[in-house]
Amino acid sequence: MRRAAEKERDGRTIALAGNPNVGKSTLFNALTGLHQHTGNWTGKTVSCARGHFRVGGREYGLVDLPGTYSMTPHAAEEAAARDYLVSGEADAVCVVCDALTLERQLILVLQLMQLTDRPLTVVLNFAREAARRGRRIDVERLSLALGVEVIAVELCDKRAARRLGARLAACADRQEEGERTPLLACGDTHTPEQLAALAARMAEECVTAVRTVGRGERRDARLA
Repeated sequence: MRRAAEKERDGRTIALAGNPNVGKSTLFNALTGLHQHTGNWTGKTVSCARGHFRVGGREYGLVDLPGTYSMTPHAAEEAAARDYLVSGEADAVCVVCDALTLERQLILVLQLMQLTDRPLTVVLNFAREAARRGRRIDVERLSLALGVEVIAVELCDKRAARRLGARLAACADRQEEGERTPLLACGDTHTPEQLAALAARMAEECVTAVRTVGRGERRDARLA
């Protein structure tokens, strides 16, 4: 895929990772616009999308990885995503997560921490919808627990999605390096069961149930 040439042309490269249907491609399209192209991963029939966007006069490459539920590859899409991240081509990783299924999303985030030492940002999509359904996520608490930046945004808002470009560029440039220490380190070997238990505990600690008690009255309760 002419990786070296594209990396030199685009400067730093950011990989977009996440489960299928979480808004990852929506963010990719909002940032790159028409500055994108599709093809296949080398030696695979899995399609990939690459593009670029500009922040402050500097150009950044963006790679939309295949949607995957796990970094333990059971399908061609998962293998392609894992192989790319292990290759070290990306300078940073953005994990797009669905706030409606936070616990499951966090398992992938933790797997990625074990897989790559690149700076990682979590973009939390559908947080407003989760709150409407009675689940309010404490984004700052989640960020502290994970040791990485967590950004809540509604990716259906194209202007909000485009504003994320500057935050992702800063992550790729490692401007925040040293400010946070990720919960897990690259090379850690926690089992799937351990990661699932850790994700469940974080989701429990960072989500508050919001219940309507009467007209105009609301009561918060930490999920048990």
